[in-house]
Amino acid sequence: QRAALHPADEIRDYGAMAGRKIAVADIALAYGVTEKHVYRRLALANLPDAVLDALKTDEISLGQAAAFTVADDESIIFETLEKHRADVAKGWGGLTEYQIKTMLKPNSVKGSDRRAIFVGVDAYKQAGGRIGGDLFADETLFDDPDILDAVFAEKIEAAAAQIASEK
Repeated sequence: QRAALHPADEIRDYGAMAGRKIAVADIALAYGVTEKHVYRRLALANLPDAVLDALKTDEISLGQAAAFTVADDESIIFETLEKHRADVAKGWGGLTEYQIKTMLKPNSVKGSDRRAIFVGVDAYKQAGGRIGGDLFADETLFDDPDILDAVFAEKIEAAAAQIASEK
């Protein structure tokens, strides 16, 4: 029998194996886990070493590490991690997963927002909007709220004009 690896070590191992072009199915077989488990760990493998080191030393939980995957900018990741460490040092318990996501993408709009539903992903993208997401919560994020608002306004005006013309 073998002892389970720490999640940070597992993430790094899976990432190294994927870097050597080893198939996900083969990684799963080698470690005796599901492919879904491997895909989740591989999503974390692209995090900066500082985040994986914090996970390894139990400064952050696996859920908190997963929250860092929504970020596009490494400098914001480091700022958020330092804020978490400062809060822990003050005895405040650190940042929650929600707080981490909010700090990393403060202006993002969830795909469940009424504007996002009304506009739709395709129209938003055609207007130049960027889509992000939370890989672990199966959540779409609209990263450009100004573009979303502009497309929403256009679409709502068109819908209002159509209703007015039907009367």
